[in-house]
Amino acid sequence: MKIDRLLAITVLLLNRGRLSAKELAERFEVSSKTIYRDMDTLCRAGIPIAAHQGISGGFEIMEHYMIDKYWLSAEEMSTLVTAVKGLSSALDDQQMDMLLEKVKALLHRVEQGHGDEYRRNRDPVIMDFQPWGQRQGLKPAVSLLKKAILQKRRVSMAYIDAKGAAEQRNIEPASLILKGNIWYVHAFCLEREDHRVFRLSRMQDIQILSETYKPRPLPSLERLEWESSWYKRPGGGDSAVIPFQRAAEDGGYVFAGADIR
Repeated sequence: MKIDRLLAITVLLLNRGRLSAKELAERFEVSSKTIYRDMDTLCRAGIPIAAHQGISGGFEIMEHYMIDKYWLSAEEMSTLVTAVKGLSSALDDQQMDMLLEKVKALLHRVEQGHGDEYRRNRDPVIMDFQPWGQRQGLKPAVSLLKKAILQKRRVSMAYIDAKGAAEQRNIEPASLILKGNIWYVHAFCLEREDHRVFRLSRMQDIQILSETYKPRPLPSLERLEWESSWYKRPGGGDSAVIPFQRAAEDGGYVFAGADIR
């Protein structure tokens, strides 16, 4: 929709400064002529757009223009940016990326009045849900399951159990869960005829089926016994006491953490 594009253009110019008509046209998949018409519309709406010619030319919003930040302080907006950045690291979601652009645009304009000292100290917390060395991680699987949830379509997949065996499952995904830096999907399992929580890292060959489903009443997630479920193993499992040298203790806590008792 045109109104969405106009808002997105405004946010990008606030956040990134000068952009050419070609850059904007490529970003929004429209012609350069459409971008020129959009700029004219924004000017008539009272947004001070400045046009520059030449090799480094383009459009930008005049220096002192700022979208109303309402009741959010600079510190609160910085916190919001941190949270949205963290979610963006875990989700391959264009809407999330656009939300990040909008919040960063608001923050950028507020920061101009706080000087370099504020900008240097604005990121006391950094959130990134992607594991080290994995640029994509589970993003494709998360995007696929989110699409299935929104379209109310069933999903087939091979699920790897605790023994390493693959079992074919057909599910009706209801929600995605990011808990303790681990992705799960809460779904109704057609084979088990009950709701189950599946760990995404154990799901393989995920495919969206053409069959749709009607959402079923979901049990409350707060009532799920996450810890007891996690430590359950077929046949009840076994506990083991493993002796090791004191020098290995630090490494054990780095890699196993709370699993060591």
